[in-house]
Amino acid sequence: MINNGSTGSAQVFLQSARELAARLQRDGSPEAEEMVAEAQTLAEAFRRWEIHRPENGVRLGTIKQLMDLNRRAMDYLTQSPNGRQ
Repeated sequence: MINNGSTGSAQVFLQSARELAARLQRDGSPEAEEMVAEAQTLAEAFRRWEIHRPENGVRLGTIKQLMDLNRRAMDYLTQSPNGRQ
């Protein structure tokens, strides 16, 4: 069941996904571009939360995806010469 109404945290997660995508775009590598696409997909999901709250399982899974992507991106960027900007 999907509840109507936004989640209070949607904006925080949306901003985080957008900032991560922007940082990865500056790297410009094919690996970074794959993560950019993933971050943009997550940002779109979080944007939809502003209108319709997802089920708790979906919500927690999507947040976990963002945290996993953030960890992978930070690991990648610390190894990439372009990511150390």
